[in-house]
Amino acid sequence: MIIDYYKWIGLPHKFAADPDDGEGADCLIVAHKVLLANNFPCPPISSEWIDLAASQKWGELEKEWYKYMTRVDTPRSCDLSMTRNEITGFAIGVVVDDGVLFVHHRKGVAWVPLSLVKTDFWRIRSAAF
Repeated sequence: MIIDYYKWIGLPHKFAADPDDGEGADCLIVAHKVLLANNFPCPPISSEWIDLAASQKWGELEKEWYKYMTRVDTPRSCDLSMTRNEITGFAIGVVVDDGVLFVHHRKGVAWVPLSLVKTDFWRIRSAAF
């Protein structure tokens, strides 16, 4: 299944929102949908994760995701960028088309070229779940 993720660009950030509904997007759901559509392993979305995000318990959410990850030096399609700071909390982006698709908490869904992304990249370990 191919996802036309370009139609998601500009949707506002909204916790637990599926971007296909057209009302908003959650970074966990965006990353999950892209990974599954490209036959990459992905842990199932947990209601606990959504609750942690809605409660702004970024450190706990970050720990949950890092359980499944291996850091990579050179990102490839469907690798993840994960960032956490006091302004945006915890965010997951996914590498697509030589860029990163992410959901900014104030600006919504966006895509930026890899050359402009200054975070570490991670790959999901298939045997992790």
